[in-house]
Amino acid sequence: MQKAISDPSHPTRPNRAGGRAFRWSRLTALALIVLVPYALLVLLRVAGQDLAFVQHSIAKPWIALPLLALIAIGIWHMWIGMREILEDYARGGTLRFWLLLNTLFCFAVALVSCAAIIKLWLGA
Repeated sequence: MQKAISDPSHPTRPNRAGGRAFRWSRLTALALIVLVPYALLVLLRVAGQDLAFVQHSIAKPWIALPLLALIAIGIWHMWIGMREILEDYARGGTLRFWLLLNTLFCFAVALVSCAAIIKLWLGA
């Protein structure tokens, strides 16, 4: 007897986690479409200026907060994409290792990047 596709043990049943990752990757991509050009405009404005000018520019919340959002959303987008790639190519125990390494790497990059922006924002 053939199983219905609605049966949880059916081999071709769609994976709900994959659909969730697909939706989140699209939402983060839409946010990045707005935030990346804004960050490029900020970068062009401060390019070639001294540190005091850069600190003064980033000290404004309407500049620092979108840059922090860009970092957070961009790294979240990277984490989702790398997770999908790892799930496609790694198997078994190595998958868990690579997923953990991916998470730790993304967290470290986010921490260092946000700390740099906050340091410039607060002028420390």
